[in-house]
Amino acid sequence: MANRFKTIFASFGIAFILIVFEYFLESSFLSLFLKENLVGLLLTLMAINTATSTVISGKLEEISERTGADFADVIKEIKFSLVEQIALIIMAVILLIIEDSKVLETKVEYFDTLINILLATILVYAVDILRDTGVAIFNIVIELSKKND
Repeated sequence: MANRFKTIFASFGIAFILIVFEYFLESSFLSLFLKENLVGLLLTLMAINTATSTVISGKLEEISERTGADFADVIKEIKFSLVEQIALIIMAVILLIIEDSKVLETKVEYFDTLINILLATILVYAVDILRDTGVAIFNIVIELSKKND
């Protein structure tokens, strides 16, 4: 759990740096990209992770049958990862609805900047989930190749 908080804070820090960088360059690329594409991108990343997680689960089951190893904790993490991705999609939709609010825009200073940082945090966190899934695949491939040698 502590690792997740570190990842959340790291994602927030990276997002903050990106949005501040965008602000100082007087650019709106990232902000516009997030507003127009974030939900679709998150759905795509979730689809990739779901397919990859299915492969991982199958290989772990195969390894478990051969070796008797227990991968219950790994499977639990894979399931939690999918729940995290659904939560990220829901948060992104809510933030995008809030971002478009005329009521809140006039009452909160730096409203757009705060929303953009939160949206960028969601993107960075989702990419980290994808990275984590990729690392799992490579670890399985390495372990399977060791067994075959």
